[in-house]
Amino acid sequence: MGDVADDILAVIKLDETSCTFDEVMTALDWYFNSRKNTIFVRAKFNCRVQQPGESVDAFIQDLHRLADECSYSILKNELIRDRIVVGVRDDDLSKALQAKQDLDLGEAIRLSRQAKARTESQNLLRPKVDLVQKSGGRRPQNQRPSQPRPQPPQTAVPAKKCGYCGRTPVHKKEACPTRTATCHNCNKKGHCSSICRSSKVREVQVEGEPFLGSVHHVGAVDMCWTAVIYVNGRPSTFKLDTGAAVSVVGESSTAGKELQPCDKVLKGPGDTPLHVLGLFHAQLQYKEREIQEPLYVIKGQQHSLLSGSACSRLGLVPV
Repeated sequence: MGDVADDILAVIKLDETSCTFDEVMTALDWYFNSRKNTIFVRAKFNCRVQQPGESVDAFIQDLHRLADECSYSILKNELIRDRIVVGVRDDDLSKALQAKQDLDLGEAIRLSRQAKARTESQNLLRPKVDLVQKSGGRRPQNQRPSQPRPQPPQTAVPAKKCGYCGRTPVHKKEACPTRTATCHNCNKKGHCSSICRSSKVREVQVEGEPFLGSVHHVGAVDMCWTAVIYVNGRPSTFKLDTGAAVSVVGESSTAGKELQPCDKVLKGPGDTPLHVLGLFHAQLQYKEREIQEPLYVIKGQQHSLLSGSACSRLGLVPV
């Protein structure tokens, strides 16, 4: 048995020169049984189910192996039967086993194997049955089955968009966020520039509090005009909106920066107040032009927005 067995016999203080074979076996059984965790083994048994691709026979054999280590005594066969009933992957088979009044282990194993054989037979016969049904009867000899015609790819139906703001889902004009906004293409109220039919581009003049045309709906991505602007030497993508009175960024752009308090009230479409965390002054660079611009930090803002004034000074839009 090797050196390991000699060490075990030395631990249990058994003299191998004078003891009998039965005494050695009894001592080894005592040593290994004392190290076995019955609760853990039973937990593995009670969690065992048939795995994908595993045959019924392999599943049942493993249940017997686990049950041998669980010390179930006279309940062993009944517990193996119960694990078969609830552990098989075939739901129809499990329901059929549950419906049996006096189901024992042998009957459960027999019905499980019959269900497996029945499934295999159906898989072998189904292709022939399908060929007969497609031809309306017996298929003539030396005639190949017709190949299915390729189906044209399904084209996704685009969701309907609002005719005033271009966003989905469609909503009433009274609930549209652009009902009080002014388009910077045609200078008319009630719609945004992305769906404007006018070809002219004009800067929006907004009275009252600073207005941010694209900030309020932070979940909508309307990146029609964008540019990569260097903020303090680091590149960042900004959306260009000549109707915005100030430039804004999200919280992710404020790492390591001290924010100054904001004394202005910023509003989005529909005069909705925005949650301003503060502001910081930054050097913005686009190609050969550099400017100083205050950047307002909006809570939850996902896309940076460049004001109309900054767009003009950086040469991004005509003056």
